[in-house]
Amino acid sequence: MMTKFKLLMLVGLVLFLTAGPVPAASDSSIKGLKASYLQSIHDDCKTFLEGIELFIRRDYPTFWNDMENSASIDRNDIHKYIKELNHFEEMLDALYNEFISFRTAHDTQQTSAYATLNIDELQRQKHLDLEKQIFQMLSYSYMRTGDFSMAKALMEKGDIHSKNYVIQIRDIEGVLRNFPLTEKMNQLFETISSNLTILKIKLKYFLPSDIQRLNAYIKISDYDRENPFNQIYLDFYSGKFPGLKAADENVIHFGEIINYYNRLKYINLFNNKKPDFQDPHTISYEFPILKGSYSLVVNDANVFIPDPTDSNVLTMEHLCMFKGFVRTDFRQLKWEEKQHMKAEKIIDKNLSLEKISQQKILSQSLLKELNTIRPGERLRYGTYKLYEKGIYLGPIELVPSIVGSNIKKKNPDKSMTEIKVFDHELTFFKDILDLVQSNYNTYGKMMEKSEEKPKKKKKSKKFFLLGD
Repeated sequence: MMTKFKLLMLVGLVLFLTAGPVPAASDSSIKGLKASYLQSIHDDCKTFLEGIELFIRRDYPTFWNDMENSASIDRNDIHKYIKELNHFEEMLDALYNEFISFRTAHDTQQTSAYATLNIDELQRQKHLDLEKQIFQMLSYSYMRTGDFSMAKALMEKGDIHSKNYVIQIRDIEGVLRNFPLTEKMNQLFETISSNLTILKIKLKYFLPSDIQRLNAYIKISDYDRENPFNQIYLDFYSGKFPGLKAADENVIHFGEIINYYNRLKYINLFNNKKPDFQDPHTISYEFPILKGSYSLVVNDANVFIPDPTDSNVLTMEHLCMFKGFVRTDFRQLKWEEKQHMKAEKIIDKNLSLEKISQQKILSQSLLKELNTIRPGERLRYGTYKLYEKGIYLGPIELVPSIVGSNIKKKNPDKSMTEIKVFDHELTFFKDILDLVQSNYNTYGKMMEKSEEKPKKKKKSKKFFLLGD
């Protein structure tokens, strides 16, 4: 909890940030207020780190050494350690949120965190050093509590590693001693990282609403049950993921992962939902997990699991359902409405698709066997060649879309027609079929003719041997 002094400083800081211009005479007091508040947070972090180190040395003197050396640790001690360290984590969360709130207050008011402080370079560097030390102390402390996800997120802030810091904390005898903060933090993170792995879950063609409804599990198998790191991980995260139990079948529901990383303390630090720059249709979730073998269990016929290419990458791809062909001609639709007839009358029409694997569409040729699609069939998103009764209409790209949100088509080819699939239900309309054929006739055939132009034959040069 905040001290009364810090609460007063925070109120003063908020009043300053929300008020209008202040007289120049008050600049020094404002600078002092902000500097004192940041220093106060730094001191609290150092006191917290000191307290957690003293607690571990007093009650668990060999716990971390045994774990780092893969020595056997009693499971009751592991459970007791995690339970007791949960209290530290709650206080650590409060301290972290206080620090982030302070930084956010700066960032929301001006482009630079220290733009209005009007301080010289030496003072500015002192403030930056304090912030980096705070990040390092928080990261180290989170590692000690067992929250490896939070520690990893903090460690990924590249600017906190630019300088080595040594702080002073009291040992168990009450004597102030040097504590190589950066060195200790890096060593502990290296030890933890070597015993864990980073699992990536890639979601392709998923919309935000799909993710919340996704009924999928990550099943963990074939891991070292005696490894002390694994035992600590399972004990710590079994409280976060109800399906994860050390003595039972280890599964994590994907919704639990989403809810876990959507907590306030993670949102302020980083966005675990990362765009895939190689494929903008894909978003990825990454988190540290114990070393082992993983598989996906999906109870949804609309989700496809491609064959894995990496043991630490699990991919899920959303499918769309072909509803059928609907004759929608706006004048016809209006007449049907007058006749009180159903406008969405599904017609069984012989539409066929051929999957396109290459980005560039080459000269088209009919295949002897076409993949005829029927209402109710599920399709993968992507590019296809569309046929109607064996007649090639043109290339299409199926793109998932909802009102207010759309995943744009990847292929810039003008002959490629974008087919928006709403709510993952594909319906071909007469107007769309006409557009596909029109785009292909306008752009596709022109490209094919240019590609099919015969190349001029080069005149062969004759060579004569001496003496011929």
